[in-house]
Amino acid sequence: MFATGWLSVPNLSFFWQAGWFKLLGDNLIGLRLPWAVVGTFTVLGTYLLVRRQFDRRQALLTAFLLATYHFHIHYSRLGSNQVADPLFVVWVLYFMVVGWQGGWR
Repeated sequence: MFATGWLSVPNLSFFWQAGWFKLLGDNLIGLRLPWAVVGTFTVLGTYLLVRRQFDRRQALLTAFLLATYHFHIHYSRLGSNQVADPLFVVWVLYFMVVGWQGGWR
């Protein structure tokens, strides 16, 4: 499960994709929609991270810049697992900042 599979793609992403295929069907929507959702949650996490560190205006600007960044849009629409990397980075940083600031006790 945690090995590399076809073309060095992690096997876990195939399980993630198979669940969406089961839900939406074996078509382009089933292939691309999950990664678009991941890209959307990356924008949300970026907004929350910057909002926690700075103010609302800077958070909105940062989220807008990421949402319109051509590489982010490209990988979110591609149907490839590389868009999940920034998702994990952003959310790990967000929860680290929350922990360091003593937000949830």
